[in-house]
Amino acid sequence: MFMKWRHGQGFTLVELMVTIALLAFLLLIAYPGFVTMLANLRVRAVADGVLSGLQYARGEALKRNVDVTFRFIPASGVGGGWQVLLPDATVIQQKSAAEGGAVEAMMAGGNVDIVFDNLGRRSQPAAPPAVLNIDITNPAVGACESAGGSIRCLRITVALGGEVRLCDPQRPAGDPQAC
Repeated sequence: MFMKWRHGQGFTLVELMVTIALLAFLLLIAYPGFVTMLANLRVRAVADGVLSGLQYARGEALKRNVDVTFRFIPASGVGGGWQVLLPDATVIQQKSAAEGGAVEAMMAGGNVDIVFDNLGRRSQPAAPPAVLNIDITNPAVGACESAGGSIRCLRITVALGGEVRLCDPQRPAGDPQAC
């Protein structure tokens, strides 16, 4: 009826070593996917930060009835740092490039400034293009999916009318998240 308990029950050294070896093997298999996931999360965080900065700059231009400049700091776009400036160069909001690490936010043509006028429209860089693309990538970790890599790169579009939108260039046409 009653079970007898042996003294010294527990794991043997062999059982413990097998368990540790299996755990190490599973972690080794999962590591590349984990690195890719972290890189994708960092790209998304920088893209969300740049998007919110652009929306803030446009809103301030409308609210203050003046031209407001959104500027990438550093000019290379590495880290996704930015500032929102009034016409007298007063910084009203900024985000440090150190937060984004090696993530890059690059505009076509090497531009670093986007200026919204008092009606919320994009006045610089002037047309063309009607839609300005800001590509968010993480080249330190890998190439974008469009180039055969594993990183899910994102794009922010700024229309001439001032509309700011985050989209995924890999999504098929017709998808609401497509560019």
